[in-house]
Amino acid sequence: MKSIDILIPTYNRGYLLNSVVENILQQNYNNMKIIISDNCSTDNTQKIGSILSSKYNNVYYFRNTQNLGIYGNYNYALEHYCKSEYVLILSDDDFFIDFNYIKKSMEYIEKENLVWIGAGYNIVNTFTNKIKSFYRDSNFLGTGKEFLKIHKFGLDNFSWFTIIFNRTEALKVKFDTKLRNADYLTIFNIAFNKKIMILNDIVGVYTLNNFQSNHNVNEKHVFDGYKLYIELKNNYKEKYCDEIFIKNVKSYICSCFKFLMDKDAVFNLINFNDEYWIDHFKNLNNGLFYPFFDNETDKRYSIYKTNKTLFKKSRLKEMEKNWNEIRNEYIKEYIKVFDETNN
Repeated sequence: MKSIDILIPTYNRGYLLNSVVENILQQNYNNMKIIISDNCSTDNTQKIGSILSSKYNNVYYFRNTQNLGIYGNYNYALEHYCKSEYVLILSDDDFFIDFNYIKKSMEYIEKENLVWIGAGYNIVNTFTNKIKSFYRDSNFLGTGKEFLKIHKFGLDNFSWFTIIFNRTEALKVKFDTKLRNADYLTIFNIAFNKKIMILNDIVGVYTLNNFQSNHNVNEKHVFDGYKLYIELKNNYKEKYCDEIFIKNVKSYICSCFKFLMDKDAVFNLINFNDEYWIDHFKNLNNGLFYPFFDNETDKRYSIYKTNKTLFKKSRLKEMEKNWNEIRNEYIKEYIKVFDETNN
């Protein structure tokens, strides 16, 4: 059976290491190593990681000499710490509930020659203590391209922390350290014309906590998301289903905007729009954003006109006087345009 490394990237959360390692060790699979990649923590992570590596012969602790950022840590660990053919990256606060998941996934990988496999999951919101399940009605087997054409991107089918992927293929692409959602970009980069599988089983639990809360979303995250979708699309010559991507962008942007409540963040976003959205996106001919910048259609062009009139920099002082009204109008206009484009 093929080997797999379970990579635990961590920073200043030593108190979680014991529980996540003990959880992984319950997996019914022998050819497995646990790799702890400490991103130069300043708490007791080094001490706990060293104890765990001494206690278990398949647990290995490594410490970066400097903090590389989330995706920098991923890249460095995949290249220098992990040695197995396949890898699963598990956050230190997520955990498995299906302890046969690794075994059955590795069997599917060998049988179907998969570049990666994933599954459904539960999400636990630590703010509300509510649990929500995400899973497919049936297994999916096909190329990444086929999956993207018929399904929404992300949470409705699987989660990143369930993905067991080919390490060599991931190293060819690597995780973009400038993006917020580089994990999904990477796995679809390596799988566009290769076979993947998504099981309809719920295999683990994703924890939504203070560190990951959407309340931390800011204007940079919004446009990082745009860049992710554009890069994903432009990396391939094949044509995607534009309707699917429009739905995905609509969902992403609306979920982000509702958390942009402080005026400084939105003013920065407006300034960023002038430079990035208006001057860049309107010139793209990629089939994803062209409906928003169609000179022949007032409805689809309204997002461009809105930015050039209501929200240009010369009106910031006036906007500040009527902050709540302007903010609501701003968000409402975006949602309206996405809704119109989607119909």
